[in-house]
Amino acid sequence: MASPLKSIAISWLSISVAISSAIAREVFHERPKLALVIANARYRAFNQIPQTYRDAEIVSEVLTSAGFDVVIFRDLNSERLYTQILDLARRAAVSRTEYVNPLVLLYFSGHGFSRNGQQFLVGVDAGINQDPIVESTSLDTIVSQFSGKGIFVGIIDACRTQLRWRESNKPVDSDPVFVSKNQDRTKDLTGTNSGAIHSDYLIGYANGFGKPVLASTPSNGDNSPFSDGIRRYAARGSTLNSELDAIGEYLALDLKVDQSPGVEDYIYGEVYLRFRPQTLKEMEREWNGILESPEKELVKEFLRRYRNGPYAAEAKRWITLNEN
Repeated sequence: MASPLKSIAISWLSISVAISSAIAREVFHERPKLALVIANARYRAFNQIPQTYRDAEIVSEVLTSAGFDVVIFRDLNSERLYTQILDLARRAAVSRTEYVNPLVLLYFSGHGFSRNGQQFLVGVDAGINQDPIVESTSLDTIVSQFSGKGIFVGIIDACRTQLRWRESNKPVDSDPVFVSKNQDRTKDLTGTNSGAIHSDYLIGYANGFGKPVLASTPSNGDNSPFSDGIRRYAARGSTLNSELDAIGEYLALDLKVDQSPGVEDYIYGEVYLRFRPQTLKEMEREWNGILESPEKELVKEFLRRYRNGPYAAEAKRWITLNEN
């Protein structure tokens, strides 16, 4: 029989191990990865886009294989679309700890438009009897929901043409009038009003400002060229920015699609949808080397290069504790 003192010692050891394990799970942990995938096809006042269903399936498969917790929805009206955005923000807030913020991704395939320099995502009920902007959600509104809750990535496969709505004597289910400006992107012609948003986000667009998107190509009628590029080049173990560049080159050079994909990047550092095993080994070796003689600039540079890596939380914690 164990002595009382020995039993107490074993109990305290068990508690210490449990506490250490809890800290380790928070500090040495690739950030939680959450995704919301939306395919809007069955519009009542706009052309229907059945290819969005296949787009969503492709993107969901890519994200699931990369370790994302994926939720997928079809044909959301304006109210349900916004409700699911709020639910994704809630999931992000639940996953967040002091030093670990989740990587949160929204993919939208459907109708979109720009107005006054802002990008809007269109619910399936928009434009039936009033200006579609009333039943559409701006990217400004979406991005603001994730401020302080995680690293937000938006992947938008929707038109960015200017929308001019006019009341007429046409039936209420007729198409609204679209006007494509096809003008160069400037600081006033972006999808979000970045000066008004204090967040940590990146938006990858299937197209440039003022440009429409193709729902399919002559050689592939099942899905959009952008989702085809995602299937080929996303979550392959490179930085998200480099993968988006590869998708853009694929559209332009291989598919000969004139969409000019664009990126709004307001994330500190580089993020990955998936890490290669070799990258993880190199990251571990580099971090252990830094810990032998840590310096603030080295730690910050490490965090910048591997923003959502398994050592990012420890790097952030070290910076916080050594800020003064």
